[in-house]
Amino acid sequence: MNRKDGGMENQPPFSDKKGMDARLNRLIEEQWRHYREAEEQQRLAEGKKIPLEHFLSLSGNALVDEAFERILGRAPDDSTREHYVSALTSGALEPIDFLLELYQSPEGRSRDLSIEGLRRRHRLMRRLRRLPFAGRWIRLAGVLWRLPGKLALLEARQDLCERKIKDERTLREGLQLSYRGLQSSFDALEDVFWQRHGSVEIEPSRRSAIPDFTTPPSQEERSSSSHPPEWAEYSRFEEAFYDHAKVLEKQKIYLEEIPKKLLSEETPHLDLGCGRGEFLTLLRREGLWAEGVDLNPLEVEKLRTAGYRVHCADLLEFLEKEERRFASISAFQVIEHLSSEKIKRLVELANRRLLPGGVLILETINPHNPFTLASFYMDETHVRLVPPEWLAFAMQRCGMRELRRIDTAPMPAPFRFNEPARDYHDYALVGVAP
Repeated sequence: MNRKDGGMENQPPFSDKKGMDARLNRLIEEQWRHYREAEEQQRLAEGKKIPLEHFLSLSGNALVDEAFERILGRAPDDSTREHYVSALTSGALEPIDFLLELYQSPEGRSRDLSIEGLRRRHRLMRRLRRLPFAGRWIRLAGVLWRLPGKLALLEARQDLCERKIKDERTLREGLQLSYRGLQSSFDALEDVFWQRHGSVEIEPSRRSAIPDFTTPPSQEERSSSSHPPEWAEYSRFEEAFYDHAKVLEKQKIYLEEIPKKLLSEETPHLDLGCGRGEFLTLLRREGLWAEGVDLNPLEVEKLRTAGYRVHCADLLEFLEKEERRFASISAFQVIEHLSSEKIKRLVELANRRLLPGGVLILETINPHNPFTLASFYMDETHVRLVPPEWLAFAMQRCGMRELRRIDTAPMPAPFRFNEPARDYHDYALVGVAP
C-alpha cells in the first residue's frame, strides 16, 4: 500500500496535530451542547424556566400574586400587593419593569430562576422609550395595546359579580322559603300542643307538703361540741341533699383515670375536699394508696376512725406546705366553692405537686345546663360556676397536657337539649402533668 492510498495506517495516532485539534473541538462542542440541553431540560422540569408570555397574559392581582409566587417563592403582603396593583393599573409601572424589579432583587437572584425573553424585551423597551419624541407615543401605544385586555378583564369581573349577585339572590329566596316552611311547621306543632294541653285546667292555687330535710344530730356531732357549729350544720346539709350511694356510683368512672403504675405508699393519690370519703372508699376497694384533705373536722374524724389517712386543713395551705409528690390529685365538687384566683392557684399548686405524667381530675357543676342553677344555689357556700373552657385555659397555662372532658349525671329526658355539652349535670376535666 502506498503512502497516498493508506500510508496513514503506519503513522502513530494523533500524528496529525491539526486534525486532532479539530476532532477534539468538535467533541468538546458536542459534549457542551448535550450538557446545556440536559441543564435546560432539568430547569424546565423543576419549573425554573418560565416564558415571559406566561406573566404578560395576566394583570392586576393575578399578575402580582403569580410573579411573587414564581419569582420570589412567597405571597406578597396586603400593602405590597396594593402598591404594585395600583402602580400597574395606573400605568406608572410597566409589567416588564415590575417583573425585572422582582427578578433582580436579592430574593429573586437566590431562586436561580430564568424568565425567557425578559432581559431582551426590557432592553428593547428601554431603547424605544429613549427615542426623542417617539418614546411618549410608544408608551401610549403600549397602553392602548393593553387596553382591550383590561376591558375584557373588567367585563369578566363584572359578569362574575353579576353571577354572584344572582346566586346570592337565589340563595336568599330559598332561605326565605325554608323559613316560611319552618314557621308553618312550628305553627302546626303549636296548634297540636295547645289542642292536647291547652284544655287542661290549672287550679288557681295549690298546696303541697314539704319533706323534712333535717336529720337529728349524730352521736359524733353531739360528742364533738368543741367544733364550730357550722361544720355540723354543713354535714347535716350534705346528708339531706347528697345521696352517699349515688355519689359512690357516679365517681366509679374516675378510677380509670388513675395512673396505677405511679401509685405507691410514698406517692399516693390525693383527694382534695374529700368530704365523706366516697372516692377514698372506691380507691380502698381497689387496693390503691390514697390520702384525703378536708376542712370539716367532723368528717375528718369519721374518716380517721374508719381507718383512712386524712388531713384536716385548707387545701391550698396543705398544697403550699406539702413537699411530697403525688401520682394523681382529684377535687370533686370543690372548685365551685372557690374564687377565680383560688382556682388558678389550686391548679398551679396541684400541677407542681404531681409526678411527671401524674393526673389531675377536677369535677364541678356544668354551667352550660340551665337546670343546674337550682342545685348550685342550694349550697350557700358555692361561690361561682366554672365554665369548662375557662378551666381548660387555667390548666393549659400551667403546662398541663392531654386534657379531656368527662360528663356525668345525665339529665332526665324531658330536660335534655340533644346537645352533649348541655345534657349533663356535671363535668370533669382531666389533665396530665408535664
